[in-house]
Amino acid sequence: MKHQVKLILRLLLLTIIGYGVYKVVVSYSNKKEIEVNIQELPNGQFISLSNEVVNLHDYKGKPILIIYFHPECEHCQYEAQALRLNREALINTQLLMITNDNSFEQVNLFAENYKLWDLEAIDILIDKRDVFYKTFGTSMVPSVFIYDSKRQLQNKYLGETKPEAIMASLP
Repeated sequence: MKHQVKLILRLLLLTIIGYGVYKVVVSYSNKKEIEVNIQELPNGQFISLSNEVVNLHDYKGKPILIIYFHPECEHCQYEAQALRLNREALINTQLLMITNDNSFEQVNLFAENYKLWDLEAIDILIDKRDVFYKTFGTSMVPSVFIYDSKRQLQNKYLGETKPEAIMASLP
């Protein structure tokens, strides 16, 4: 009886370890696949503040600066302020700010407080279904992805990034 219990515990332990290894391998494989997929602007559907469906593939002809943010994030607030202050550098760039905050009012208030509507080409989008995480592989705010006019990834930053670095990375 004692021998059978030890055998069952060993098998259970091996099963748990095997499952853990499997999850790590799958996670690593998914991250590698996402890294390859984001080298060219991937498609993703988001909701505009006017409640319309917007596809990333609809944006063409200009460099694209994508910022994943949350209105309550202090680092995101800093970056929003810096964007407005550097608006001249963004004249030829399409700016997409994407958030998973489902409160249209809160997101609109954020845009108004930081005068984001003063920027030439900006769209603020809502991510209701975690499309950003599934597509870009991160939910860290702020996250910045910079694409050239040919939709090729030029740079990405995870976490707060100095505006100078973002502006220097723009094509």
